[in-house]
Amino acid sequence: VLLSSAGLMLRTVERLRQVEPGFDPSGVIAVNVALPFSRYQRYLEATTFFHELVRQVEEVPGVARAGVGSDLPLELGGKLCSLLAAEGAQADFEPQCIGSLVVSPGYFAALSVGVDGREANWGEARAETAGALVSDGLARRIWADRDPLGLGIKVDGRPVPPYFPVLGVTRGIHW
Repeated sequence: VLLSSAGLMLRTVERLRQVEPGFDPSGVIAVNVALPFSRYQRYLEATTFFHELVRQVEEVPGVARAGVGSDLPLELGGKLCSLLAAEGAQADFEPQCIGSLVVSPGYFAALSVGVDGREANWGEARAETAGALVSDGLARRIWADRDPLGLGIKVDGRPVPPYFPVLGVTRGIHW
């Protein structure tokens, strides 16, 4: 039984290695940065820090793009679970728990992830005005064949405004 289980596990691992993740990891370096809460208690303070960090990293010779995110693709796996509500969703769509993350401008570009629409810019990277990107799979589940760009989405589950406007849809990435 143990040998059989080990064989099945190895076969599963090999199949997972053949899955196209939807981003290009070559030449990408990931670093964990934890800000001390005592100094960065407000969203704007943390956003300002990360904006400056990304700017400085992009000035390093050989760096093409930089971005910051609360997680990486394939690592999201249920760490954050948000109850989703969406403006203009299909009639049979019920708010549901989805994985979500917070990313900076440049995050998807740094991973060579295709985006229909656009990423937010640093001027929009405020809690009150931020936009959202959704995966193509989630967009199909919520809006079927309707174009989600400009529609609203929120992650607290309450089906009332304010919503974050959908700025873009990521193509083919596995979360």
